[in-house]
Amino acid sequence: MFSIFCNAQNGKIVGKIIVNDSENIKHLPKNIYAFLKSKTINDSILLNENLEFKFENLKADTLKLSFSVRNYPTNMYYIIQLNENEIYTADISICPVCPYKNSEEKPKCIKCGKKDKVIPIVYGFISKVYFVNKKGKKVDKNGNEITTKEKKYHAGGCLVSECQPNWYCERDDTEF
Repeated sequence: MFSIFCNAQNGKIVGKIIVNDSENIKHLPKNIYAFLKSKTINDSILLNENLEFKFENLKADTLKLSFSVRNYPTNMYYIIQLNENEIYTADISICPVCPYKNSEEKPKCIKCGKKDKVIPIVYGFISKVYFVNKKGKKVDKNGNEITTKEKKYHAGGCLVSECQPNWYCERDDTEF
């Protein structure tokens, strides 16, 4: 006697990102991915031009669904309890407005409300070359001592996007 055990995997998660503010759809990145994770699954899929996605051949499981929309909270995920052979629809509403203001004038910190410890955030590859004389003083390439006060900044990383914080508060360790 022989028998075949089959664990059916016919579940699906289909969905779409719905943009609440069509005027600001320009803030969405061109390539948005949906991520699906559980103890047994770690999968991703590129959304189509209509911002739709579909995960197929899923077994019953508790799954976490998230998206790579940069200016949408990246730590936000949706927990889905998928039953055997279920087709789950996940239409997610977002408002893609960039939450960071791009101002030239130093703003007040969003936490402490003060300006004295607010410094700009600099993105991209940052390189500084100094020459140091025998006395340990900074000098230019001609040996002249550099006496100007250096501007402080917070390194934001090498990746530059269209929506990122511009200011950093040293007191509160906060980017805004």
